[in-house]
Amino acid sequence: MGETRYPLGLEKYVRFGYEDYRYGCLCTFPFNYHDHKLSYGTIESLALLGAALCMSVNGGLLEVEYAGRNEYVIPDCIPMWVRDEIRRIMCDYPEKYDEGEYDIDHLSDTTSDSEYKELRIKRLNDILVWAKQEIKEIENEEDE
Repeated sequence: MGETRYPLGLEKYVRFGYEDYRYGCLCTFPFNYHDHKLSYGTIESLALLGAALCMSVNGGLLEVEYAGRNEYVIPDCIPMWVRDEIRRIMCDYPEKYDEGEYDIDHLSDTTSDSEYKELRIKRLNDILVWAKQEIKEIENEEDE
């Protein structure tokens, strides 16, 4: 990811972060989708790219300190509330369960197998608590 830069007007552009393997690659979209089926990662990427385009016109894109001049990097240039809403609509857990104490993709080399297992179990248990709360909220929504 991150190889393709998408123009936002004449001088600005946006790209996906190089290390963000969660998002579907759009560099061959739509030409490599012969079966006309999109993955969740591709849909999320399209939503984030669309949000970046709208926010570049209307305002609200966030500066990222590691980005180049006139460059915006997805997902960090998109406010967290937008990213979380995209994930919520897709029935996915909030982004906070992929970073910080839950970031199992970037553990130190000294992490033991048992520590890795404990972290995975804690992360999944916390996601389960979140999911139960979400289910309860959905069940309690009034029919419109």
